[in-house]
Amino acid sequence: MLLNENQIFWLNMERIKDSLLFSDQEFADSLGLSLKEYLKFRQAVKMLPLNCVFEFAEKMNFHFEDLLAQDFKLNSLCIKENDIPVPERYTYATYSEVLPIRNIINYLENVRGLRAKTNLIRKFQLTEEFFNRENQKANIFLISDITTYLKKTYNFTDAEFLAMGHRTPHVVKGNFLRDKLTAPKSIEEVVSCFFEECTDLFDKNYDYKIFSMHNGQAVIDATPIKHVIEELGLGMSEFSNEEACLTRLGVLSSITWYKYGKNAPVTKIASVLDGDNSNRYLFDMNPFFKAKLTLLSSPSLLH
Repeated sequence: MLLNENQIFWLNMERIKDSLLFSDQEFADSLGLSLKEYLKFRQAVKMLPLNCVFEFAEKMNFHFEDLLAQDFKLNSLCIKENDIPVPERYTYATYSEVLPIRNIINYLENVRGLRAKTNLIRKFQLTEEFFNRENQKANIFLISDITTYLKKTYNFTDAEFLAMGHRTPHVVKGNFLRDKLTAPKSIEEVVSCFFEECTDLFDKNYDYKIFSMHNGQAVIDATPIKHVIEELGLGMSEFSNEEACLTRLGVLSSITWYKYGKNAPVTKIASVLDGDNSNRYLFDMNPFFKAKLTLLSSPSLLH
C-alpha cells in the first residue's frame, strides 16, 4: 500500500513524539499548537501550517523535507531516551538550574501573556518540558541570551528584571526551600541557611560566601567558579550580563518572603562586569528586626 505525503508526514511526527516520550499535550506545546488544534490536524491526517512545521523542524535540527521521506531517520538529538533537544550553545558547562529562567518565563507570561511566553520558548528552540523538567540543567549563556532578548524586545526596566527574580517563592517546586527558610528563628539564621545550604538550587556558576554580618547588614560574595569560566571560554568581565545579574539580585532578595512575607533590600556593591573579582551584595536585615519588634509590641497582631 502506497502512502500519500500527509500519511508519511504523520507517521514521522508520531515517531518523533514517541522518541521524546511526549504526551499529546506536550507535543502540541512543542509545535506551538493547542491540544485541540493538534488532535484535529492529526485525526484528519492533514498537513500542519507550514510556518509551524518549519519552526518545529528547525528546533529539532532537521529539514522540513525529511518529514516527508519514508526512510526518515530520527536525528540523534531526538533518540536519546528522556533527552530534550537543546541548541548546541547551551549544551556545555551546564551548571545552572533552570529555576531562575522559570522565574523569568513566569513573569513574562503574567505581564505580557501566554503568546509572549510561547514566542520566547520558540525563539530559543526549546520546549515547555525543558523548563518544567526536574533537575534540568543549562549554562549561563541561556539566561544571558534570554534577558538580552527581553531587554531588546520589551525594553524591560531594571525594576522589572529584579521582579523576575522575586518570582522565586511562587515558582519553585516542592517544599524544600520553604521548609529551610521558615525553620530559622532569626533573620541572621535565614541568611546563613540560604547561602550555606540552598544556593545550589539555582546557581552553580558562582561560589557564594557570607563575607561579613554585623550591624543588621550582611555582605555576600559571589565569585565565578574558575572551571566554569574556563569551560565557557570567557573572561571575568564577560560572565553573564547586567540584566541576568538583576534577576539574580531578585532571587537573593526573595529569600525572606517565606518567613516574613516581604522581599529584602539587596544592592550590588561590586561586579565582575566592572572588573571586580567577584559580585558583592549588601543584604539589609534591619527591616526584619523592626518587623519583629512591631509584632512583639502589638498584642492584637498575635491573635
